[in-house]
Amino acid sequence: MPKWNSDFQAWEPDGIDSAAESELLLKRAADRANASDKPHVKVSTLFHAELAEREFSSHILRVPDVLAWAAAQGLTIDTEPDIRAFEFVQAEALLAAIERKVGNIVTPEQAMELVASNPELSKHQQASNPVSSRWLLGAEAHRQWRHLLVQAIELGELRLLDFASKLPIAPQAAAPEPKAAPEWKELAQKRAREIIKAHKANDWYPPQGTIADTIASEFRRDGVMGTGGKPLSGTTIKRHAFKGISSAQDRQLSTAPRRGK
Repeated sequence: MPKWNSDFQAWEPDGIDSAAESELLLKRAADRANASDKPHVKVSTLFHAELAEREFSSHILRVPDVLAWAAAQGLTIDTEPDIRAFEFVQAEALLAAIERKVGNIVTPEQAMELVASNPELSKHQQASNPVSSRWLLGAEAHRQWRHLLVQAIELGELRLLDFASKLPIAPQAAAPEPKAAPEWKELAQKRAREIIKAHKANDWYPPQGTIADTIASEFRRDGVMGTGGKPLSGTTIKRHAFKGISSAQDRQLSTAPRRGK
């Protein structure tokens, strides 16, 4: 999701969103798929080296496994380019393809209507901008699908594979609580309180998940890692650092009826 720039008191895209918004992000893969002289043979892998620095690194997923998992959950994955043209897909490229598709299937006018009907997105400072509204929808879809992928991988419903060998990455023990670098918790808690305070001034009270995803993006940008030097996901930050931290109480106070004396 977008991150809050406290210096300018405005939202700005983080690396995930700006890369997915770029017209060039998936162009090479789409060209390869469309130019294949063997229409019945799938291109091997949808992959982008530019995305390897993010949470899922260069790890990939088997496309049939992803589609089967989504079907079992009653979900539909719509991407640009269509991942069905590939045997494997980099997890980060999958999220970027989902975001790009969402931004391209609606007109700016439709995007504004959809954003206006979303209680959270409608409070964004760019909600009234037709072009930015399309980007907001794509960024929100990216955030939600990232959360689902993290959960599916933690539960063993999906397996990340090594890009070169196509062998499964050694599974982690059900999202263990990082202990090697406990200072990240304090940083996350401090940053969460700053975000809540900044949003409160604009009468916006984001949920814990949105705050955690924002902090996860900032941590990846700033090199703040968890156990073993691994990037921290928003899910991990929310689970282990957000006890007692929420903007819900402030939201209740702001919406409570005020009685006269």
